[in-house]
Amino acid sequence: QSCAPSTKFLQKDQYLYAKSKIKGNKHVDTDALINLQQQKPNRTLLGFMPYLWFYQQGQKLYKKEKIRAKIDRTRKKYDDKIAKEKDPASPRTQRLRNLRDQKLDKLNTTLEEGNWLMRTVGEPPVIYDNGLTAQTQTQMKNYLFNKGYFDGKVTATTDTTHKKRRIKVTYRIDEGLPQRVRSVKFFAFNPNLQKIMDSVAKEERLVRKEQVYDQDKISAEREAIDKAIRNSGYYAFSRDYIFIEADTSINDSAFGTRGIDLLYKIKDPTSGEHVKYNIDEIEYYIQNTGGFTRSDTNTVIINNIAYHAPYKKLAYRILDSKILVRPGDYYHADKLNNSVGTCLMARTALKYRSTWEASQAAAVLARCVRIKSGLVAPAKSLRGSISYAPAI
Repeated sequence: QSCAPSTKFLQKDQYLYAKSKIKGNKHVDTDALINLQQQKPNRTLLGFMPYLWFYQQGQKLYKKEKIRAKIDRTRKKYDDKIAKEKDPASPRTQRLRNLRDQKLDKLNTTLEEGNWLMRTVGEPPVIYDNGLTAQTQTQMKNYLFNKGYFDGKVTATTDTTHKKRRIKVTYRIDEGLPQRVRSVKFFAFNPNLQKIMDSVAKEERLVRKEQVYDQDKISAEREAIDKAIRNSGYYAFSRDYIFIEADTSINDSAFGTRGIDLLYKIKDPTSGEHVKYNIDEIEYYIQNTGGFTRSDTNTVIINNIAYHAPYKKLAYRILDSKILVRPGDYYHADKLNNSVGTCLMARTALKYRSTWEASQAAAVLARCVRIKSGLVAPAKSLRGSISYAPAI
């Protein structure tokens, strides 16, 4: 028992959370249910809690006042050395600053998070909270519902060991009968959007007849429809226009207690109807770390695309080959976004006359690539512009 953690710090009605189990589920993924736990127990090994024991050993060596005093001494030591340096901008002075900051960072981490034994090997005590167990039950029940088990139940029972001041929790899952999809239909007032929805239904259908109801798959189907529509010219479209209606009122013994009829429906905007956009113009901006102004920008036009850059010696035609959309094309969200990504990767294929030129061009491309596209909606003679800036 020498490796048993101390429980002297626990109050009268407190227990160490030692273990949790999930039982009864036959179809719902156990790992998914485990991840829903709002409180995770202390890890055990052969009935012992070695990680908590190591944490408590580290606590015995952890003295905040001593750490604070060491921080003050370290700061003073290096500040004095830096003050004696004649040149505050010299490499030696900068090395002293860096060394000081590194040592202070480590000491502050120890002060805030505990020593190495506490942070790396050990884990702090988990004191059981029945309120978090109740929240876990709710989360698990919601998960069962989203996976088609509308009448699923979750109960939690506890087993306490008073001598060791430990508690174990068992979550018992009663899934009940799964609710299955009886039919899936797609509807849009706009015949072009109806064709796109029908195409998605044939090629990428995630929700099918007789499948167990699954909210994640139903949402993914909605995302697939939104993506297909935005890749077909509908720049102003968003998934908020796609409504999902689920009718569970029909009893059907072939599909469990209830058969579910799903309807994906696209509503028109209040301004009228959904409109397709053509790309009118594309301007491609390459910026260095310091930015540049119109006065120092070189502009090259290739295949009706204007390339603006602060350097003349760039392989513009290689960049042009990475542009996946052209003026006159219908708006395509994926192609526009991918044009930015592939142009960033194109820097590995560029050829330069000197090492300096290559390094400058790499910095230029890595910093920012922005595609500005003018959009035209012929049906309504609308014009606008969009800008793309990759997250770098």
